[in-house]
Formats: sequence, structure tokens, C-alpha cells
Amino acid sequence: MRAAIRIAARELIEGWRDRTTVVLPGFPADGVARAAALLAVHAVYLLIFALLAVGVSGWVQSSPASLAVLLGLWLVASVVAPRLAVLAADILRPVPSSIAFLQSYEAAIGHKYVDDNSFTAFNETFEGVQQRLMDEYGVKSPAELPVTAISHGRVPPSSASSRGSEPTTR
Repeated sequence: MRAAIRIAARELIEGWRDRTTVVLPGFPADGVARAAALLAVHAVYLLIFALLAVGVSGWVQSSPASLAVLLGLWLVASVVAPRLAVLAADILRPVPSSIAFLQSYEAAIGHKYVDDNSFTAFNETFEGVQQRLMDEYGVKSPAELPVTAISHGRVPPSSASSRGSEPTTR
């Protein structure tokens, strides 16, 4: 076991020198460095909260009062502060409505993103796909199709029951 630890430590140290070396299976040296940095940041985060807890416990004389102060700090930090930050951000930099955003986007690209012919083009494409499916299945109306043009080959529930015990794909 000690030999394995020594080998892993030596590989880790050598991996720090050469970033292309694989230190652990599947982890290049820069991945280990990132993991170490993340671990260090989490350790500092934990240290801050531990020092805060010890400081409040030393400042307040009784345990129940210390608990109440720490719970109050937690409530402010986790519930109140994020909501106030969102309100402040909305006051300082309000988010435009979707219509205003689309208008500014259209002004930036120089033409309308959604024009009056969009629905017509979609409808023509849909009708073309529907006609191709009717030709492929040899039927005369879209109601007779075992698939729909929008479902892209999925069997609608109404036709699945008439076709026997084939499962419906959704």
C-alpha cells in the first residue's frame, strides 16, 4: 500500500512538471491542477464559515443566542440577499421585453427576423411533407395516414388502437 502511495505521489509530482503527462488514469495533469484549485477554494469557503461560527459563538454568551444569530445570518445570506440582488439588478439594468429584444435584434441584423411570409412558408412546407407522406403510404387524405407530418414518423394514438397491438411511440 505504501509503495502504491509513493508511486502515485511521484506520478503526481512529475505530472505537475509536464502538463501533458497523465497523472491518474483519465486525468491529465491540468485536470488534477484544476481539481486541486477547486479543493482549495472549497477549503477557504469552509474556513470562512467555520471562523464565522466560532466568532459568533465567542461574541454571544449563550448557545441558544449564538444559534439564533447564526440562523439569522444564514437566512439573510441565503434567502434575503439573493432576492434583493435580483431586485437591484432589475432596477439598475432592466431586461427588455421579448418584443423590444426582437426589435433591437432586427435593427442590428438589418432585416426582419420574423416576416409576414414566415407562416405561409411553413404552411407550404407542411403541405409538401403531408403530400409526400400521402404519396408514400398510398392514401388519399391526411386522416388515413398512419403518421402525421408533424410527428415525423410517430404513430398517433388514434391510429395505434386500430392497427392492433403495436406500441405507440411518443
